[in-house]
Amino acid sequence: MFQKFSGNFLLIFALICVVQASFKPIAEKLEMIEKSKYTEVKPCDHFFGHACWKWKDNYGTENYSSMKKMVAYNFNIQLKELLDKELKKEESAESAFVKMKAYYKSCAVKNSKLEYAKYIKLKAGLEWPFMQEITNGRGKVKWSHPDFDLFELLGELHLYGFNDVLTNIVATRLANETLQIHFNLPNAENCCNDGDLFYTLREFRENYEVYSTQFLETGRFWRRAYENCSLREYHKNQEFLTFAQLKHAYPNLWRLLESMLGTGITHNDEIYINNVCYYRFLNAYKVPESDSQHLANYLLFHFLDYASKEPQTDCIEELKNKMPLALNFFYIQETMTMAQKEELQFYLNDMSEKLKKYFLITLEENFMRLQPSQIAKLKEKLSLVTINVGKLPKNVQNMEEINDLFELVDDLDENDFPKNHLKLLRHRLYYTLMYSEYQNMDFVESMSYDMANNVIYIPFSHLQAPFYDPNYDDIFTYSSLLYLMSVELANSITGPGLQGNVAGSRQFEDILNHLRYKNFQECLQSQNGADNENLTKDSIAETIGLRVAFRAYLEEYEKFLQPYSTSIPWNQLFFLNVAQIYCGDGGVDFKNIHQALINSEDFAKAFDCPPESRMNPGRKCRLY
Repeated sequence: MFQKFSGNFLLIFALICVVQASFKPIAEKLEMIEKSKYTEVKPCDHFFGHACWKWKDNYGTENYSSMKKMVAYNFNIQLKELLDKELKKEESAESAFVKMKAYYKSCAVKNSKLEYAKYIKLKAGLEWPFMQEITNGRGKVKWSHPDFDLFELLGELHLYGFNDVLTNIVATRLANETLQIHFNLPNAENCCNDGDLFYTLREFRENYEVYSTQFLETGRFWRRAYENCSLREYHKNQEFLTFAQLKHAYPNLWRLLESMLGTGITHNDEIYINNVCYYRFLNAYKVPESDSQHLANYLLFHFLDYASKEPQTDCIEELKNKMPLALNFFYIQETMTMAQKEELQFYLNDMSEKLKKYFLITLEENFMRLQPSQIAKLKEKLSLVTINVGKLPKNVQNMEEINDLFELVDDLDENDFPKNHLKLLRHRLYYTLMYSEYQNMDFVESMSYDMANNVIYIPFSHLQAPFYDPNYDDIFTYSSLLYLMSVELANSITGPGLQGNVAGSRQFEDILNHLRYKNFQECLQSQNGADNENLTKDSIAETIGLRVAFRAYLEEYEKFLQPYSTSIPWNQLFFLNVAQIYCGDGGVDFKNIHQALINSEDFAKAFDCPPESRMNPGRKCRLY
């Protein structure tokens, strides 16, 4: 009898522990909502004052002052803990994870700026004049002027992302795999900021005055060249050539690109000379022998200044910047099984389809009075939106593919950050220019809609508390994670989402120019009280997304709207939880959601806001 009782007691105790563990995230969420509220402010007078003004007092720290920054900080801590641990399984030296950890460790090692110069060579057998003087002493420079190739050097420096000094080059690999390169006029202020150079030079006090004079003279010469061509409006503004044609028209620019890209550029790739005056001058420029050392040193110190400032000061942020795909895949491997990853993707796809259902219902109501063909276009665009967790390319789905991606990054040294940094700068530029699918493959920090690919990117940081937890009551998920997803779905059928559609920007021109669309924009603009076009554009998606997310919860849980975990009325709870996302944030996002709320009939009803109160104006803006 005792054994039977004991066994039952242990089972009951275990069940109680499970229930308590599952309720803990809900309790913490409700506690944060209550502790964030400033009850002396009425919700209909200033909702964010009511919902958020105590958030900083109770949750802000020296590391973060808003909910969004808290989420980012906590995720970085999680990444740091994973990176500081041993890998789950032993990896070979060719593993992207091993390379990533080597780079992460080297980031903490302090190196001199001059260390970068060891790995950037002017030419075989030709040393930087400044480095020779550092090694051999002032005036002891063996310099061969004919061996100094300015255009080959500029091509080499551009490989590391160095730009806006003598040349400004913007290169993009288009979806059709054509490489498009623009030669723009360098910015005189950005490229010739001698104050930064002087700060660098002060490390070498012995020759400071000599080098600073040289840099001033060289800087003035190139600044005049930029400014002269910026004023000469009678020159053709732009010239288009293929890479093959560039070889004959601008042979030195051709050599620059050949040095920069090698076999990565083909005869038919597109070249745009966007300031013919300047680039004709540069192409014809022959470096005087008396100036060659000064120009080489000038470029060296600009590069040292760029290379030392380019990395993020925080090593986790630097890893996100240089190895985002490896870091995302590493997080997946270290925190979930493949089955869990597939289950998560299935869940998000399912939630996306639910939201789409209510978007389609909203479109069918046809508040805009669109033609059936116009509604059909919007429905098709919306139906094709996909979800991508972690912003991993479709062709990178396993460890072997990640390793292949970083195959060219070899011999990373845990104690030599400059060497590693240069290798990864070169690698990043190479892949973004060689393959269109790697364009903009940065580490995703917030949920966003990519209009070029019609996809919503969801960061891993949003798939945990306080945005999401599998134990949350559904109302918390709908008013945080799914609300954000709803906003991005709204982005796909409004503003830039229609202008930048891959099928062509003119496909939705009739909708963007529709009288009711323009009236909606003007309505939002009048509420802003200032001519702020960007605020209005962002407010459009917030206003639509909030209404659809609320509607989705209302209709999906019609018989179970009120969660058992709290006595806060469900409709008030929905909006209080939406506000949590923006607590501590006084920027544009805060203003956008404020505008969405004042246009929400559901919000006004939830808090019983009197007509013409601040949060319930008489005129409300609606698009779809």
